[in-house]
Amino acid sequence: DDDDQMDAADQTTELFRLSDASGSMNFKQVKSGSVDKGDLDTSDVFIVDTKASLFVWIGKGTSAGEKKNAMQYAHKYLMKTDHPLLSVSCMKEGKESRTFFAAIAA
Repeated sequence: DDDDQMDAADQTTELFRLSDASGSMNFKQVKSGSVDKGDLDTSDVFIVDTKASLFVWIGKGTSAGEKKNAMQYAHKYLMKTDHPLLSVSCMKEGKESRTFFAAIAA
């Protein structure tokens, strides 16, 4: 079945941070495994890969550059994975969906 070829081999949830606090755009993994709301920082963009969905979380204190680049970095990240066809949900801090909270609580 072709659908199985697009499933992630590793089902571990991963958390990535997109930040330009250093003066240049920096995208890096900050956590693997259990992710919760306390792992998110209002000053940056975070990308949560549950391997079933990808969530782009935009903190209230995020810079204009981080906001502008958030979806581009999410897309680039997915294209390098073994599961590039995930649905991507983008949400602002304070406007998170129940699906997002359920995903990070799992």
